[in-house]
Amino acid sequence: MAKDEKNLPKEKEKEKKAGGNKFVRAITALPRRMWNAITNSYAELRKVTWPSRKDLINYTAIVLVFMIIMACVVGVLDLGATELISLIIG
Repeated sequence: MAKDEKNLPKEKEKEKKAGGNKFVRAITALPRRMWNAITNSYAELRKVTWPSRKDLINYTAIVLVFMIIMACVVGVLDLGATELISLIIG
């Protein structure tokens, strides 16, 4: 029997005692992983090209006008569907 084969069970026992459990290792690594995610997000936000105030107001106005138009379209379709159903029913 080789020297490595005799030490194999002892090494596995040491791993179990030293936190060889995957769950324990995952939990202990969680704060580090969370901190890495926060720092990576911050680094990515520093790379963003933010719009100017004028552009932001312009884009906001465009979105609001589009939402009003779409609300009118959906309202007309809803009114038409309601009238159609009331004609079918009676």
